[in-house]
This record gives sequence, structure tokens and C-alpha cells, in this order.
Amino acid sequence: MTSSPRLNSWIAEGAMDHNCILHRVGERMTDFGNANDEEFAQLNQNFQLFGAIDDGTPRLGQTAFLSFLHSHGALPSSLTEAGSILYNILQYLSQAPFSHRQPLPETLTAEEFLRALTWTHYEKACWVNREGNYCRGRTPADHRRLLFQSLATYRDSRNTPLDVKKWRHQAERRAFELPDSRHAGINCDEDGDEMYHDVLDVVFSTQPIVSEALAPVERDEFRSIAKELHGNDIRLHELMIPPGRLHALVKLLLVARFGHCGMLPDEQLPGLDCVAGSIVKSFHRITDSGITWPMFDEAARTVPLLFDTLYTISSNLLGQPETFADLEQVIPESGKILTFPKLAKLASVLDCNFAWDDLRPFCQYDPADNANTASSLAAAIGTSEGPILLLVSGKISHESATQNAVFGAFIANTTYDGTEIQPKPQIDQDSTLLFQLSPVHDIFRGNVGWAGWSVVREELCFGERDGGVALVFAKDLKGATVVHRLDGEDKAVYKPSKWRGTWSTQVEVKAIEIWNHPY
Repeated sequence: MTSSPRLNSWIAEGAMDHNCILHRVGERMTDFGNANDEEFAQLNQNFQLFGAIDDGTPRLGQTAFLSFLHSHGALPSSLTEAGSILYNILQYLSQAPFSHRQPLPETLTAEEFLRALTWTHYEKACWVNREGNYCRGRTPADHRRLLFQSLATYRDSRNTPLDVKKWRHQAERRAFELPDSRHAGINCDEDGDEMYHDVLDVVFSTQPIVSEALAPVERDEFRSIAKELHGNDIRLHELMIPPGRLHALVKLLLVARFGHCGMLPDEQLPGLDCVAGSIVKSFHRITDSGITWPMFDEAARTVPLLFDTLYTISSNLLGQPETFADLEQVIPESGKILTFPKLAKLASVLDCNFAWDDLRPFCQYDPADNANTASSLAAAIGTSEGPILLLVSGKISHESATQNAVFGAFIANTTYDGTEIQPKPQIDQDSTLLFQLSPVHDIFRGNVGWAGWSVVREELCFGERDGGVALVFAKDLKGATVVHRLDGEDKAVYKPSKWRGTWSTQVEVKAIEIWNHPY
């Protein structure tokens, strides 16, 4: 396609230089409410206090950034490595979508920091694209992918997609994961992959406005300049995240889930390494390899709120973020299945009506007590008001080794979901589902309209053994069976994870807990 006279003149004027484009990205973010005047003032004050002046401009380096977070209770001293990774993410995002084409800035200006911060927030970043008939809207997958790119530290050119058509088909599926009211569009084609189309979307959306009366230069006319800006030296399928890097970051995202965490002593974080490790296992699926984009995308959907904490932590520079007044109220008492790290993980998974600082144990079952039965557990579920968490911990055998395991269920409606799982209370909230917290993290969403659980032959069954995922408690509650089947999809009450295949395991139950809100 021949470039329009307007585009040619912008190129000649230098307006299509990547630095000029990044400046317009920042302006567009500001125009659509990136931060208010009070937050701008607080940000500039913090840059003056903690940054270093370089050629008249305050710049914030990694050391100063970490010092700020430590001093404001946003980063425990034991997780400094994760704070450094967070700063690396902000460095990358400050130059998006051109981050891979040039050396990243060693320090950040306030303008660069604000751009990076906006990219960590999905709803705010959506305003970058001039969404409509001329341009596609940003999808949740676009958001996850940009975070993946910011974490990836190396590439492997051997890691080529086995099937280009399959790769493009998956990209198209992700590109259309938008409500009907939004404008979806393909972002992977013969011209380039999703990273190239990010550049194309941005250069179109930030084009200089000559007159509001003139229609914008069409997106396709920017393809040539987008190719020049993007280059051809890196492709999305070549990028990988080292699992250890993700593990370090996940620990911080968990402990900071509820706000200020700098004063949390290690004894209030029992098993944090294991909880973070179970999440990373769901991302890291091939031994002796890194985490690829398809792996990251699929696994990130099982912890949909986890990476929101990137914004929560970083926005401390804008002022006091919304947080719990007393973090101690969120921490469960010791000796329970539901430790603080597990609670933080569930808060990163479930979008529901829980007030996490008011969650209390409703029932606890000791399998050694012969009076406890599957029927009594079912009755307790039915008498609880509001949504509940059901947790079961125990031992499982895997490859001749015994492992600790935690399975459970989130029940959104205890009154009706047993006979028929109800639709989501709100469009962005979860309905009833099963989950696994360890040794591997996973969630298994329930099919609306199906019976969530039932007592059959004195066993309490969540799901059906012959299709999908089932959690079955034995009559005496001393054991449980977990079944995960890819076949029998027509019988699946709870949806399996395809990457995990078909398997079943026996759980030697050690404890069972039900948590809810006191009413």
C-alpha cells in the first residue's frame, strides 16, 4: 500500500522516530487518566527525594527504587531479588512496544516510569489503542503477553513453532477474546507476529492529529514503517523466561497481594517457597527448558489476578495505595491448612465476594475422629451461608515418592450449586470450581447447570469419575480420590487441564477445613 502524503510528511519531519512515538504514547496515557494532579505531584516529589539529577532531570535507578519500596513497607528485605526483577520489568515496559530494539534505560524518568506503570494495568493500557473501526482493541492476552515479554531474558532460535498455522490459529483465538461490544482484530499474519502488531497498533493510535475533521491515516498504511521500527531480529516464539526468575517474582506478588508487606516476619510466611513453586510448576512444563509464551498464557489464566500486584507495588510512588488497614487481620492463625501464602494465592485466583480479612474457619474435620463422615461434611456445606472455601490436605504418592498435597473447592452458592451450578453472580466473578494448590497449582472450572456435588453410596462426590475432574471423599473422610480425565467431555462437571493429561491419585487425608464469612 502506498503511504499517504500525511504519513510521508511525518516521516520526513522525524515524527515517526521511536522516541517521538513514545512521547505521544505517554501523552495518550495522560489524556485518559493515568494519574491525577495529586498523584503527579507525589510522583515528582518522590523522584526528587529518591532519584538522582541527570542533566536537570530527576532519574530513579534500581537502588533508589528498592530503597523507596523498603522504606514504605512495600518490599520485605528478604525479597530484594524480586524487587530488582520488578524494576527490570518497568525498564522494559517504559520503552514498549520498542523495548527489544534498543538498550533499556539504566534509570527511569518520571515520564518513563508512568508509561511503564500504565502498561502493568490492563484497563488503563487499553486506552493506548485508538480502538474502533480503524484499530483493534487490546485483549487480556495482549496484556499477559507484554508481561511475559518483560520477564523473558533469553531467546532460543531453535524453539520454532512446529506448526505456523497452529500458532496463528491460537493467536487469532486470543485476539478475539473480547466482549461483542469491543473491536477485535487479528494480530498475527504474514507481515509479523503479535510483537510486530503491537508496534503497528501503537504507531497508528499515536499518529499526529492534523485536524479532528480529518479521518486518521489507516492502520494498514503504517505497516512498512512499523516493520522498520520493529525489525526482524526477534520473534515471540523464541522468547523464554527462566523458571527461577518467575519463582522469585511470584513470592513477592503473593506476599504483597493485600498491600504493605514489608514488616511481615518470615514465621508468618510458612511454606512461601512451596506455594510459589506450585504456581511456577504450572508455567514450567518442559524440563531443561524455559517458559514459553503459550505456556505462560495458559498458566496465567489460572492465576488471573496475580500480576495485578505489579501495579499495586509500583504505584506506591504515586502515593499511598489502597490496602488493608491491618494486615494482621488477613493472616490465618497457625496450624491451619489455609496459611497466609495459600490465602494470597487463592486471592490471586478467585474474583468473588470474599472479604479476605474477614474469612474465618467454619468447620474443621479430623479424619481420626470416627464420628466424621462424608454425609456430615455435605450437610455442613449446605448449612453454610454465602460462598465458602473447602480445603483438604494430605499425602499423595507420585513416582514412588510421597508428597504433600492440597485440593479443594470454591463454592459460590451453597444453597443451589449442589444440584445445579449457578451462573456467575457478576460477569467478572467466579462460579463454583475445584482447585489444586499443591504440589502443582491448577483450577478446574465448573460447568453451569450441572450438579456441583452429591452424596453417592455414602461418598461425597464433586464431579463425575468418568469425565473431567472429580474430587471424591470416602465415607469415613480418611481418604479421597482425585480423578483428572480428558475423555468423557460430555460428562465433565469440572473442566480438566489438557496439558496435564489423564491421571488419578489417592489422597491420605490429614485435615479438612471449611472457611466462610461470619454472618
